[in-house]
Amino acid sequence: MTSIHTIRPDNRRTWTRARNSRGRFAIVLAAMAAASAGWAIAKPLLGIDLTVATGAGTTTVEALTATLVSLGAGFAAWALLAVLERLTSRARTVWTVIAVVVFLVSLTGPLGAVTTAGMVALMTLHTVVAVILIVGLRHFTSAPEGGRS
Repeated sequence: MTSIHTIRPDNRRTWTRARNSRGRFAIVLAAMAAASAGWAIAKPLLGIDLTVATGAGTTTVEALTATLVSLGAGFAAWALLAVLERLTSRARTVWTVIAVVVFLVSLTGPLGAVTTAGMVALMTLHTVVAVILIVGLRHFTSAPEGGRS
């Protein structure tokens, strides 16, 4: 007789995938919320000018931009992790290296800020979003590497 609480291997895989998907979605939303909150603190509350010099002039980072870019980065990171999980047994490691490199490259954008305070604020926003995504999504990988979770 089978207990009602027994988890069969097939059910365990399904449960793990569902848990990972919910967790990954929550991490992406947390990164988006952090970017929005950081923007709200920097721009309206502290009055920091979030204008960046571009090849075509200047661009001011608005709330919607910070929100949508962080959301896009989160979903792109999730998608890359999902693809790597299907392609390699070292998905967590490969993904982390790629994520850190992308984060470091992303820091070149804030270097174009027109004020030092703006540069620091934008670098802080990039760092907060990256830390949430990298640490959070690593936690929800399907198969731990090296026997660790």
